[in-house]
This record gives sequence, structure tokens and C-alpha cells, in this order.
Amino acid sequence: MDFIYITLGLNILLIFLVKREWLLERQPFTIIMFGNAALFVLGYALPHFSIVFSILVEALKIPILSQLLFMFLVKVFRKINKTPVDTFWTMDTHLMKDIKFNLAFWIIAILLPAIIVYTELI
Repeated sequence: MDFIYITLGLNILLIFLVKREWLLERQPFTIIMFGNAALFVLGYALPHFSIVFSILVEALKIPILSQLLFMFLVKVFRKINKTPVDTFWTMDTHLMKDIKFNLAFWIIAILLPAIIVYTELI
């Protein structure tokens, strides 16, 4: 069951890697946001009602934070440049600004939500 919690907790990072356009388009983004909000509520409800005793159930709180961070980073990046492009499958040197965005998102979207969740700030 812990594997499922971790996989669900990293869903935004997996979507970012495979289908980034879902995070950039309004309708898929909204659907994913509602799903992540449900996971966030489950992250609180399961331990509170003593349904699950695993510490990894806290990972269910991470996706909504990652998605909000993505939204913030995209708004900042659009003010500076343009809509970020997926650079995972290309080595085009003209996309260095996009590579910086991708690197920033990977680092911030993994570390910051995990630190916030596991230090019990939320």
C-alpha cells in the first residue's frame, strides 16, 4: 500500500514528465486540481480516523502543493519569457531557459512539499 501512496503523492511530477500539456491547459488542470484536493483531504482523514497507520499516507498531501507550485512557477516564467517547453526529450541549446524552469520545478516540487508535509507544517 505504501507504493500506492508514494505514486499518488508524485502524480504531478509524473504528469509533468509525460503529459505536461495537462498542467498548462485549463480544463485538465482543474480536473487534476480536484483530484489532488481529494487526495489532500484523504491525507488528513485516513490517519485521523485510524483507518491507515502508515507514515507514507502523508504523501497524499504533496500533489496539491506541487500543483500550486507549478502554477506559481509558470506565472513567473510567463512574465519573464513565455510558456515553458518540455525539454526532457531534446538537447536543443536554445531551450536553456526552459531547462532552468524544469530544473527549478523538479527541485522545488519535490523538496518543498515534502519538507512542509513531513515537518507537519500543514
